[in-house]
Amino acid sequence: MSRPIVFVDLDDTLFQTRRKCPPDEPSEHLTLAAQATNGAHSLMTRRQKALVDWLIASAETVPVTARSTEAYSRVAIPFAAHAVLANGAVILGPDGAPEAEWAAIMARDLAAHEETLAALLEHGRAAGETAGLDMRSWIVAEAEIATYAVFKQNDGEGERLVEIADALTTGFDLAGWTVHHNGNNLGLLPPALSKRRAVDWLLARLRAEDPTRPAIGFGDSLTDLPFLLACDLFGAPAGSQLARALTEGAG
Repeated sequence: MSRPIVFVDLDDTLFQTRRKCPPDEPSEHLTLAAQATNGAHSLMTRRQKALVDWLIASAETVPVTARSTEAYSRVAIPFAAHAVLANGAVILGPDGAPEAEWAAIMARDLAAHEETLAALLEHGRAAGETAGLDMRSWIVAEAEIATYAVFKQNDGEGERLVEIADALTTGFDLAGWTVHHNGNNLGLLPPALSKRRAVDWLLARLRAEDPTRPAIGFGDSLTDLPFLLACDLFGAPAGSQLARALTEGAG
């Protein structure tokens, strides 16, 4: 019997911060899923914990996340497969070491966007200061290679990040780039970088010996949809950005 492959997003799919957990879920019923440097740790509800246990026991479960290698190291779930990190910039093997071939591809392709990422970060910060927006921003780097830019609001739920997105899309030609805004997260990904590209590369290798292996995907964001469409089946958490978009489209 072919062992299924499950590609699954992490934050807001398998777990979330306490603030996003159901208000009627007692704290003693929550399981620590990932530690945060700011103390806003990520937690699993009992149902999410049951889902995670089932996935790990039943399939080769591959995390597909925007988390950097450092942030992923703070995830407490005992995955024992590959992992796609930093929106596809890094693929770890089951032993936790980066896949050298993929690392070389990313180092080559992302180098062309390093100056633009730095300019986007500077321009976004200036736009935030002009708007009086309290936010933090940085470039996610892997092995000293710039991968993508992140902006987060400090004094809200990310509702004003659209102002930064507007300033950046007005000031730069971002054709081919991904501008991702979901909650308190605004990410700008260069054309060379995507979860879908990394999943396509990894899926081909995982199916090399057995092309009948089914692939299933789970994700919460609209930007997860491309990698989900690389799978045979996909799903999204109820109430997620992706689920809302699909529901509105169906209506």
